[in-house]
Amino acid sequence: MNVKNINLGKITANDFKESNSVAIAKRLIEKNHKLKTYFSEMDKRPNLDGNMSIIDKENYEKVIIDVQIKTLPENYICTSNRCHQYFYDCDTKVFNVVRLNLTLNPVVLILVDIKKEKVYYLILTKQFVSNLRINSESKKRIFFGEENEFIDDNLICDIYQYNKILSKNKTKIFLFILTA
Repeated sequence: MNVKNINLGKITANDFKESNSVAIAKRLIEKNHKLKTYFSEMDKRPNLDGNMSIIDKENYEKVIIDVQIKTLPENYICTSNRCHQYFYDCDTKVFNVVRLNLTLNPVVLILVDIKKEKVYYLILTKQFVSNLRINSESKKRIFFGEENEFIDDNLICDIYQYNKILSKNKTKIFLFILTA
């Protein structure tokens, strides 16, 4: 039987890139034991690649964060004077998760540079996603810079600040449900 004529899945170069991205992200994010990752690779769950938890001093999970991981292309440096240092053309599925309130957890987009073994992050707030003005596009260009490079204390601080806003919104939703 000639396998070339059969519709059969193959391992592609992209599968290896995804594995590398997940491995680099896990290693850098868990390095100081302040965050625990639960990332999937080659998953079939739409829109998200897993989650991570902020770990408190007593080693309890404090906050759960939903995550989407993307591998940056070889050249993501922005040459225009009007933008941040870097750009990425991102699939809009993860933005729509935030836009449509498909999770009550904070959502973080993790961008991985495999060659430099660097991780960047963007917290996908309602405001950030709203400013993208997504309609029916399947991709949207986002901009980021060195200030978005992953440092665990920065991410944790940013998540706690954003979680205060989310908590107020969750309370409003819960109160609405109770009174409806």
